[in-house]
Amino acid sequence: MPLAPQQLRHACDPEQFGFQTTAELESLTELMGQVRAMDAVRFGTGIGHDGYNIYVPGPSGMGKRSLVQQFLAKKVEAEPEPADWCYLNNFTQPHKPQAIRLPSGKGAELCRHMAQLVDYLRSAIPALFESDEYRAKAGAIQDEFSKRQEDAFKALGADAGKQGIVLLRTPSGFAFAPTRNQEVIPPDEFAKLPEEEKEKIASAIAGLQERLEKILGHLPQWGKERSERVKPLNRDTTLSSVRRVMDEMRARFSDLPAIRKYLDIVQQDMVEHADDFLRQEEPTSLSGLTVVTRETFHRYQVMCW
Repeated sequence: MPLAPQQLRHACDPEQFGFQTTAELESLTELMGQVRAMDAVRFGTGIGHDGYNIYVPGPSGMGKRSLVQQFLAKKVEAEPEPADWCYLNNFTQPHKPQAIRLPSGKGAELCRHMAQLVDYLRSAIPALFESDEYRAKAGAIQDEFSKRQEDAFKALGADAGKQGIVLLRTPSGFAFAPTRNQEVIPPDEFAKLPEEEKEKIASAIAGLQERLEKILGHLPQWGKERSERVKPLNRDTTLSSVRRVMDEMRARFSDLPAIRKYLDIVQQDMVEHADDFLRQEEPTSLSGLTVVTRETFHRYQVMCW
């Protein structure tokens, strides 16, 4: 049956719409004409167990990805925020990192603030060890042990002088030499001395040499004692900087006991390894080129997802 021209199109009355253009409308949240597909998406996203996925087939360009993402975004708005999971260094067993669950957002916050804390200490701790206060305290300890060493050599030199022998400091160490009128006796003149006198000098030098060796034997021990005296100073100096920033971190995570405990361990480790912050850059030679390596402090890094 023939159709009239007005029957070949469907007229739409614009007055029935409450908008000027479709740009004013919200985006579709479902595929038009795909009720079963959307029911399947709803069913799939409603499975609250691991191991399930949603596969959306069909030709490209239909907007499947965008619409499914919109659907999921709207569904997530009504869901509780998932917890953060973090990996923390296990300082006693590094091969067994500690996994810890934190409220949503707290993991990323911890990761960010730990990185900022380490960056700050990398410059703050070396600056403390360059301060006049630290130099004065460390210098006083060094002076004390230097004086002990110097006094020992002075006493030995004085006793040698009483026996007509001088203690000489040479590029290779120490040596004793006989003197006459406070002048060292040349080897050729020493050879002309009576045997009795030469034996007396040799015996005196042997006794003095034995005392010298005892003093030299004490030097490593004195050096160790000096290091032991410097350790508490280094620890207190480092602690003064680390504790202040750690107190700020503990206050920030005051509602999370596990994080506070972790920060206490980190503080102790940083104080014990203060030297790591002082030798951040170490030049090494590689194929004739000088390469500067920096301490990376991976053990303080927090991994979060």
